[in-house]
Amino acid sequence: AIAVVSSGIYVAVTGPRLSGPTIDNHYVHLAESFLAGRLDVIGGQPHGSNDWACYDTDTHDICEGVGFTRVRGNEHWYVSFPPFPALVILPAVAIWGQGIHDALFWALLAGLAPAAVYLLLRRLRALGRSARPPLDDLLLTALFGLGTVFFFVAVQGTVWFAAQVVACILLPLYLLASLNGAHPFWAGLALGALFLCRPTTAPFGIFFVVEALRAARRPDALAVPTALTTGVVGRLGAFLSGVDRRRALVTFALFALPVLVAIGAAMWMNETRFESPFEFGHRYLMIRWRGRIETWGLLSFHYLSRNLAVMLGSTPWISPHGYVTIGRHGLALWATTPALFLVFF
Repeated sequence: AIAVVSSGIYVAVTGPRLSGPTIDNHYVHLAESFLAGRLDVIGGQPHGSNDWACYDTDTHDICEGVGFTRVRGNEHWYVSFPPFPALVILPAVAIWGQGIHDALFWALLAGLAPAAVYLLLRRLRALGRSARPPLDDLLLTALFGLGTVFFFVAVQGTVWFAAQVVACILLPLYLLASLNGAHPFWAGLALGALFLCRPTTAPFGIFFVVEALRAARRPDALAVPTALTTGVVGRLGAFLSGVDRRRALVTFALFALPVLVAIGAAMWMNETRFESPFEFGHRYLMIRWRGRIETWGLLSFHYLSRNLAVMLGSTPWISPHGYVTIGRHGLALWATTPALFLVFF
């Protein structure tokens, strides 16, 4: 019921974007390439002009001085974003091809994210690890689906938003499988798929490690002393000394298998496309801020002030025509979700 209601709301709010394929339907083109047994864009020419990677196999570097409508034999266009969302939409692309209304597909799929969040909250309650009543779980689910930036993400239908929709479905399912280390293979499969949506989700693997170690403690293990009496290091050592190592290793092996397969698939794609297993292709994006990437790299302290300014200080304003206007970088977290102020109370 949560999935159906959520999808209905997202579809209704998506509006005119439902009328046809979006201009930035990168994953549709990647799925089409997969169906044709290749990794580059079919026809050698990308659709639209937003965030496509171009690699020159002669210079082994980014294409220079090439427009989106020009194609040369040594230049190949790619979707640099991780590929799992293309696998999700692939069956629909196999049926409808490039004509698929991708914004509709992603809006319908997005309804599964609040449903997965509710499943996680309900499971925590069933395990006795949450004291919230069912109504609170529903309210938190509604807050996530309609009172966070996910609402904005769900109704866009374009490339990086589509990846975040899929990741927001997978993440609560991963956490659900990780509770008590109960389903290591499924947890690993979900984390591997998450990595192939948004690599920045990889640190969530720590959650499974902690849960699995806690569940693997022997029944006769001594109680873990408080940090006040032994310190943090001593407490950690006492905790680990009570773990059944054989059980933990088997659990971690089942968890690691699908994760390693996912990482291996990503490295194979990177090597095949860009001649390096560690290169996703973002440095070959044909974008106007290429100069920043060449100067500062993809990950740098240089970007922190601007990102913090958006995350904490970006607010809407009233345009001269009387419209409430939102900047292209979005809103501060507290403006998107005022309920966060409740954390202070």
